Amino acid sequence: MARLQEKYQNELIGEIQQKLGLKNTMEVPRITKITLNMGVGGAVADKKVMEHARADLEKISGIDGASAIEKLDEPAGGQVVRLRDPQGTWVEIVHGQAALEPLEAAPPHAFNMDGRRQREGALPGVRSGPSN
Repeated sequence: MARLQEKYQNELIGEIQQKLGLKNTMEVPRITKITLNMGVGGAVADKKVMEHARADLEKISGIDGASAIEKLDEPAGGQVVRLRDPQGTWVEIVHGQAALEPLEAAPPHAFNMDGRRQREGALPGVRSGPSN
């Protein structure tokens, strides 16, 4: 049994069950996918480091059962190799994602409480734009 799965079954399930106040261990969320990000940090400007990271991704894609290197259709972009570990969990190895600007926080919702009418005549609106 893999170390991560063993640790999850022997230690984490009980902790998660207590923390969430669940009555049955079957209610505890299961691990269905693991994503490993090849973080090269500030080395993005260094071509040699990026070439080595790309070479590592190519080696991983050569593993039996791994996908070819694919482009990610996500806002940060990048490349990914997908494979399944022996327990059946999907593993994604991601490389080359761009840093994104942080999103502004939504204003807190006003609630009508204790006789105060904070939002009288105003409906909580939904910001226009993409949902993700």
